Amino acid sequence: MGDEEDISRLENDINHLKFEYEQYFMGMEKIEPIKKRENVERFIRTLSTRVIRNTALRFRLSALTARYNTYLQYWIRIVRQIEEGTYQRDKFRSQLKQKLVSPASPGMSDKEGRAAPAGGFQDVYQQYLEAKKKCKEDTSSLSLEKLTSTLQHQTTQIKEKYKCKDVDFKVVIEAGKTKLKAIPKN
Repeated sequence: MGDEEDISRLENDINHLKFEYEQYFMGMEKIEPIKKRENVERFIRTLSTRVIRNTALRFRLSALTARYNTYLQYWIRIVRQIEEGTYQRDKFRSQLKQKLVSPASPGMSDKEGRAAPAGGFQDVYQQYLEAKKKCKEDTSSLSLEKLTSTLQHQTTQIKEKYKCKDVDFKVVIEAGKTKLKAIPKN
């Protein structure tokens, strides 16, 4: 193959490797693509030992090598975070598991035995209030009692409509507006 085809192949391989690492970091792939990474590194070493007379191709190769090294540093950092348990996706999963596994406090449990938030929807209220303040929305008419009665009413409607056992509420900001999203749970 010619130098130009090899450099194009290298670029394609780097892009595929980046895609595979993204899948690995999202949890879609269970195994890190180490063999593919080693093949790309071997190919880079092979190309860097060649004498390339075309200046544009030499520049393209050095740019691809620099891009690969940047990706490699990022991948190594994320893999280290995964191994240490500090990667954001893994932290979220472990916190979610802790929430589901933690024993319920006496007098504050629902039918499934999960711990219900103190005061019903107090956590949702705090998150909603903070999000509204962050978006500089009016919070003067907002109260825990109003929000609790509204959410209880919506919970019964959603349970009937979707035939679910429980409903969680999530605070989201869309287009600069604070909203509560209901999530039916079975």
